[in-house]
This record gives sequence, C-alpha cells and structure tokens, in this order.
Amino acid sequence: YYKDDHPISSLARSKAFEYTTLAVISINAIWIGVDTDWNDYQYVYDAHPVFGIAENLFCFYFTAEVLVRFLAFFNKRDCLK
Repeated sequence: YYKDDHPISSLARSKAFEYTTLAVISINAIWIGVDTDWNDYQYVYDAHPVFGIAENLFCFYFTAEVLVRFLAFFNKRDCLK
C-alpha cells in the first residue's frame, strides 16, 4: 500500500523507525507509571514542568509517527484497511 520510491515511505518501512516507535511506546508506558506515582497534581499545567514537557514530547512523536505513516500511503484511503 505504500509508495514505492519515496523517502517518507522508506522511513515508514524501515526497521529503525519501527524499533524507535516500539522504544518510545515502552518509555511512554514507564513514564505513565512515573507520572502516576510522582505527580500529585490533577492538571499537567499545575505539576512540575518535566511532566508537561514529557507529555508534549510523547504527543509530538506519536503525532509525527501517524503523519509519516499516513503520508507513506500511495492512496490515502488505504490507511483505513
């Protein structure tokens, strides 16, 4: 379903991208535990800045991952399959 000769599709197919994404998912799971134990505030903007920065970094990476995978499709409708 991906484009054949395009840098974005090459990135989406690469093992490095896959392993990086799996590493970020694992780190995010650990971070959720750290956040649950150490962050006593209900809202992220009341907590220590490291919690807000980490949340934004994870959000940025996962949004970029979805965007890379979406742009790698030759037909964008194929992302629904």
